[in-house]
Amino acid sequence: YKINCVSDISEILCTFEVDLKVFFRWNDDALIGRKKGSSVDMDEKGLYDPDIVITNEHNISEVSSVSKITDSATGAVKCSKHYKVTAFVTSMDLRLFPFDCQKLQICFKPYKLAIEDVIMVPSDLEECVMESRMSHEWDILGVLLYLVFVYALLYMHE
Repeated sequence: YKINCVSDISEILCTFEVDLKVFFRWNDDALIGRKKGSSVDMDEKGLYDPDIVITNEHNISEVSSVSKITDSATGAVKCSKHYKVTAFVTSMDLRLFPFDCQKLQICFKPYKLAIEDVIMVPSDLEECVMESRMSHEWDILGVLLYLVFVYALLYMHE
């Protein structure tokens, strides 16, 4: 994933906004033999679609989605999706305000398959980056990655 920006953290609404890109990789036998680098139309009948959703989203906009063949021998596909999301903060603790620390989670899960049937792991830790820092009253302490299905961001109030 790549987080472009986090903004508008609302203590009143318990929401935050995030602009991010998410990268999905999988193998699809139906794509074996197709030219490496060629685009894949995910609406094509018979193709596997991972159909991953953000479970704590309040409002989501898919800015773009691009799927390409990365290995014609195995039918490997890489899909890049760019989202703008308003997400709910699952738990906000203001007891230590103004020195509180909040965990802002972006929770992913498969829509069509059971969570037990899908393994979601980062393919390359270099791909997991925070692109820009926001100028806001919050400071970013770091980015954590839970290997099951949750990405979390940590913030601290100045």
